Amino acid sequence: ALRDMPFSISAGVGFIALSGVAVLNGVVMLSFIRQRRERGEALDEAIYEGALQRLRPVLMTALVASLG
Repeated sequence: ALRDMPFSISAGVGFIALSGVAVLNGVVMLSFIRQRRERGEALDEAIYEGALQRLRPVLMTALVASLG
């Protein structure tokens, strides 16, 4: 038990699934930033534009996965 709370199998599966979604979101962001860098953009500009353009899809994916 974690903090005197039961940790069931379904909670463990949910935790693993959410961890996978978080990793996938990071991969999406990093691949987009890498594409912008290959086009010749500066690192700070690529990060800024990547965050602006990928924020909505990443948030939608995370919300759908967490709400279920």
